[in-house]
Amino acid sequence: AFHRAHPDIQIQLLAAGGPINFARCRADLAIRRDDFHWDDSVHSSALCTEWVGPVCAPSLAGPASLLSGVHLLRSRTRPAAWEQWLRLVQKVACEVTTVDYEHFYLCVQAASAGLGVTMASMMMVQDELASGQLVAPFGFVRDGSGYFLLSAQPTEESPKCSAFRHWLESQAQASVAHAPHGVLATTL
Repeated sequence: AFHRAHPDIQIQLLAAGGPINFARCRADLAIRRDDFHWDDSVHSSALCTEWVGPVCAPSLAGPASLLSGVHLLRSRTRPAAWEQWLRLVQKVACEVTTVDYEHFYLCVQAASAGLGVTMASMMMVQDELASGQLVAPFGFVRDGSGYFLLSAQPTEESPKCSAFRHWLESQAQASVAHAPHGVLATTL
């Protein structure tokens, strides 16, 4: 969608997380969750709050409890995500086993294949939810974190970075605004 709107701006995407050294990686911008501290030399622009919730293949979303006797799929990039969500929604998981995957995307693939239930960011699984590949039986709640656009220089100093920031902000706002009815829990 960004390329259609701005065909003259080339985008190179790098998958990474955590702190970024803009000089070393020669990136203009980075999208990061605020699960680490960046210093005052980094310019930041808030994109959206994080909404998390369990997702699974439709075949696992039957009448039995999704938090009992299942495989909870965990990502090593967010090892405490299940515990945090259970605390936020005041639920308990019992008789579950955990399976750890190296990255969030592997958890999503495993959940799509019916191998268990994974904790997911609503922003990261919208396509799978829209296609029916995954369902979110408990919806999503805010976890207190958010996504930010980071840069070494203010984005206003670069027309390309500014265009990308404005597009990204509108996409993030639209994602939350167009979430299926009942998917976002406003209170815990």
